[in-house]
Amino acid sequence: MLPVHRGSFFGPVFQFIAMLAALAMPLFFVTGWMLYLKRRKQKRLTLAAKQAGSAIQIDPNATPWLIAYASQTGMSEQLAWRTSTSLQEAHQPTTVKAVQQLSEDDLKQAKQILLIASTYGTGEAPDLASHFEKKLMATSLDLSHLKYAVLALGSQDYPETYCSFGHRIDAWLKQSGAQQLFATLEVNNGNNADIQHWNDALAKATKLDLQTMSIDKVFDQWRLTKRELLNPNSLGAPAFNLELQASYDTAWQAGDIAEIQTGNSPERIQLFLDKYQVHAETKVDSLEQSIQEALWNRDLTVAVEPFANMEHLLEQLPTLPTREYSIASIPSQQVLRLVVRQQQNPQGELGLGSGWLTEHVQLRDKIALRIRNNESFHLITDNRPIICIGNGTGIAGLMSLIHARVRMDYTENWLIFGERQQANDYFFKDTIQAWQNTAMLKRIDLAFSRDQAEKIYVHHKLRDQAEELKKWVANDAVIYVCGSINGMATDVDLALIDILGEDTVEQLRLDGRYRRDVY
Repeated sequence: MLPVHRGSFFGPVFQFIAMLAALAMPLFFVTGWMLYLKRRKQKRLTLAAKQAGSAIQIDPNATPWLIAYASQTGMSEQLAWRTSTSLQEAHQPTTVKAVQQLSEDDLKQAKQILLIASTYGTGEAPDLASHFEKKLMATSLDLSHLKYAVLALGSQDYPETYCSFGHRIDAWLKQSGAQQLFATLEVNNGNNADIQHWNDALAKATKLDLQTMSIDKVFDQWRLTKRELLNPNSLGAPAFNLELQASYDTAWQAGDIAEIQTGNSPERIQLFLDKYQVHAETKVDSLEQSIQEALWNRDLTVAVEPFANMEHLLEQLPTLPTREYSIASIPSQQVLRLVVRQQQNPQGELGLGSGWLTEHVQLRDKIALRIRNNESFHLITDNRPIICIGNGTGIAGLMSLIHARVRMDYTENWLIFGERQQANDYFFKDTIQAWQNTAMLKRIDLAFSRDQAEKIYVHHKLRDQAEELKKWVANDAVIYVCGSINGMATDVDLALIDILGEDTVEQLRLDGRYRRDVY
């Protein structure tokens, strides 16, 4: 292949032509270099804090800080390292640890600790932090010597369980006699204003001069190239196969997440403009675009005070939250695939993310998207067996894993998938059957709940195959679960505990052999 790449395979004349063609492509080099720099910035987000602290002089007389994080998808870890950098810049010694690495001795020896904890699913601890909650937080400790503060991460889209794991940590520390530096602070969906409140509170409590802290998000421009209804005539809400392409080479891993910047429909923007009697073509000088264009990703539901100009209006309108979706493809397929089901609010309006992607954006329109590393759901790199369990749009994350396994020619793959009706809801049927026919799927169990009088779900299939499950786990299999946490993921978890035992399931989790991407 090297002679083909160089052009020498076809003779010296073609090699000379290939050289001239390469020299005529300076723009390719420039744009490639710019994209490289942009991606390098994205990858720096978590590592920056580690690198930044290395050249800073630390006060040897300062009391060390222990910073612990509980993270599912990396946000808490990133904030832990950012907090460490902020303190080190003020010459404070710090140690950063994941909560699952904390021991009783760590807590007894530390004098001050900062805990940064995400809430996962319906109020749960992140998967790897569950051991910390079940074991260490269930222990009665005397921590009266310890000063602490908690930063709780969550999403206000789930108000009943918003930041609940962080608050449980706070309650446990109080019961153990630890002294609170300041009240637990909350971060909604990575909001930078909330993050800065944490930095400000820490500066006030410690009387240290701490620099501004935020989380940077670098979005790229993709285009929607295909939108296909997957379940016509389904009893459930419409679900779509979406395909997106970038104008440059992109990379992600099976199991990663696509974070989408949501937007407003043209109708909603026009209603807002009519309400405040603003002409759609009014220019926003600082952005060099019209107010109609500038409002595409702004929250138009907040109360607006009288405004002197368009800049003043925009200042009052926060950016809409992002939405996250499991990626159903791998880069070698040359398309980024999502599976999105339409959601509706109590007023019957389409959800921010699902409405934006399935109705408001038109084919070939641009979409602001960033690939987010989801290390806790990445595919193993060896040929151990995998068991993929999921329902509904959770098929997306499982498809990426199996696609990657097929490319590596690893055939020890077991799929357990559930939906409503086989005739209408068998997502990606042709691909799955092709895998089965070519022995790339060693086992497949399907649970279509509405195809018989008694509803059958994936956890029933799992229980039916209990002995087979034990054999696969004994053969070092890794379990992946993707889909709804309400019902499916919880029921699967209970089934695994009943079949394998709670200690075994917990050990699988700690060993990285039980991985979940649930929502």
